[in-house]
Amino acid sequence: MKKLSLLLIFLFSGIYGFGQKLEPAVYGKVNGFRHTGFEDNGFADFGLGFSLLSNYWISPKIGFKFATGSPSDNVSFLENDGQELVRTNYNGNFLTLGAKIRLTKPEEVWLFIWPEYSLGNVTFKSSYFKTENNPAALQLQERTSLSEFYSYLDLAAGIELYMDSNQRFLASVYLVYTLMDIKSGFDQLSFENTSVRSPSEMNSTIGLGLSIEYCFCKKP
Repeated sequence: MKKLSLLLIFLFSGIYGFGQKLEPAVYGKVNGFRHTGFEDNGFADFGLGFSLLSNYWISPKIGFKFATGSPSDNVSFLENDGQELVRTNYNGNFLTLGAKIRLTKPEEVWLFIWPEYSLGNVTFKSSYFKTENNPAALQLQERTSLSEFYSYLDLAAGIELYMDSNQRFLASVYLVYTLMDIKSGFDQLSFENTSVRSPSEMNSTIGLGLSIEYCFCKKP
């Protein structure tokens, strides 16, 4: 909560201290991440949000984000040539609070940073499969799930530019570092009939993001 309080103080100081004016806008964005613990599966999040007040240098934003991912399957081979497999995924719904801060004056392309704080619930689902009579066919044996509350910070840095002469559509491409750590959720997933468990991985890593923003106010 300390991080959230500091971010709220920063946002409100930006509104009152940087000459904010009414410029309603909406945005959509997608972030993709690749982590060694997730192997080829990776994880991603998708966000929608809005801003009401802005000036050129800072634009506070509020949004909603859906995050999803699946770590690598955990496979165990049995003495009778059988096989056990645990497959896990997670989905999260978050409220996001952040601010896009531009670092350079308006040109054709300019630099920005975008700190964003996310808080919400994550649901974990894990399935246990095992071969029985047919070694080639995995059969579902058991399912388990749980939900937990998480909060974390993302920090993005990249470039952006207007896509039209009226300066209503704004496109951004950026690198984003997430501090998302849902390892405790993976750790709590277990089954009654096997000791095989889902891989327990932290999500903290660097990803690539894309954002499109539309402003309802025509720029001068």
